[in-house]
Amino acid sequence: PWATFTARRCRSAGPLLRSVWRADVLPRQLPERQAVMSFEVIEGLLHDGLDAVYVDCTFGRGGHSTELLKRLAPEGRLIAFDLDPDAMVAARALEQEDFRFTFHHRPHGDLLDVVGEAESLSGVIIDVGSQAAADEERSRGFTNIQDGPLDLRLDPLRGVPASQWLQTVSVPELAWVIKEFGEEDDAIMSHRLAEAILERQQRIGPFRTVMELADVCREIK
Repeated sequence: PWATFTARRCRSAGPLLRSVWRADVLPRQLPERQAVMSFEVIEGLLHDGLDAVYVDCTFGRGGHSTELLKRLAPEGRLIAFDLDPDAMVAARALEQEDFRFTFHHRPHGDLLDVVGEAESLSGVIIDVGSQAAADEERSRGFTNIQDGPLDLRLDPLRGVPASQWLQTVSVPELAWVIKEFGEEDDAIMSHRLAEAILERQQRIGPFRTVMELADVCREIK
């Protein structure tokens, strides 16, 4: 389902990931394609040298990857991941321009499957902020400021939209998802939200937009 987070598979990487530099920011007010804290991120990542193997787990529009490739030696390599089809366009173009760069249209939770346990990585970038433009966020339901379809998929070709998924779950299943992935630590509140969401769905019909779901949550909280 749409709520599954594949990144949990990275926990088994162990010594494979000798350094992880995280850019835990939300660049929603920055211009599109502007890499967040680019200089600081690259400086913190390259302590093992310029001829090593690095990974950009969240390619986005290629800001960090492009800056990293500017610094890498000819022997260096960069591997990137992203599920966003819009990101793939820029990534494929960069692959054609630079032989040191390889892109995988897969979740970064597949890191071990791609590089293998024998590969020695010197650093990994994981930018967990949103890099989508406003119209992209709205079209996929990633914002509750402007209404849009209740989709919530980064890659619209994988899985089913959240509106369809909601029609298949029980109250306990939805409560678990809300508690685990919805930033709601209170199990009782998660259960109340799940009950209200599914009750409204049964009474009125399937959710179609983000605002319809958000309004139910606001009423309960």
